[in-house]
Amino acid sequence: MNGNAFDSIAFNANKYEIDIKNYFVTRQEDDSTQSDTSDSQTDQYLACKGVKLPTAEPHICTWDYLTKPEVIHLMGIKSKRLKRNFIEGKLHKKPKGLPRIIFRELMYSVTKFCTSASYTVEQTGALLSQFYLTHLFFTSVLDVGPEKLYEYFKGLQMCHSLPFPPHSIKLFNLEQIKNNMVYFCKLYLRNLPLVRRRST
Repeated sequence: MNGNAFDSIAFNANKYEIDIKNYFVTRQEDDSTQSDTSDSQTDQYLACKGVKLPTAEPHICTWDYLTKPEVIHLMGIKSKRLKRNFIEGKLHKKPKGLPRIIFRELMYSVTKFCTSASYTVEQTGALLSQFYLTHLFFTSVLDVGPEKLYEYFKGLQMCHSLPFPPHSIKLFNLEQIKNNMVYFCKLYLRNLPLVRRRST
């Protein structure tokens, strides 16, 4: 995968498609341990076992990914290479390899989108955090498919689009909400099999 991996993905409308079966992680069949009373096909799917990891519910997350000074600094970087370096520098030692590149290109692409949309520092911080939390949600939980992920991102978006504190604030107008949701679908939702395959 090259340096502008997510840029290439974002403009490729037909190369990847979503198939819910791709999300089922199956255990190897073992006749010696197979229960005679187990007649449900779901028993063979690890994803159906209800494994739960801590996941943040949709909430106001403007600075969950970067602090306000960090967002200002990122927005002021002109060099593409230095922007990527800054984003990668915020990661811990893991993930490594392709998952690390995918995350870096994801956040780099979102930063470019915010710049092209002339978003404020607060709007940029909020959208970066929404993609960040959504990516964590998808890569941390086994039984997450397209619909659940869409609802999760939409929930985060609503927390920054409605003037009902303390649970939500109005950072985005209706047109911006629409553009954010369309961009999420084009950049991320459409490429879930790629993200899942490279992040596990």
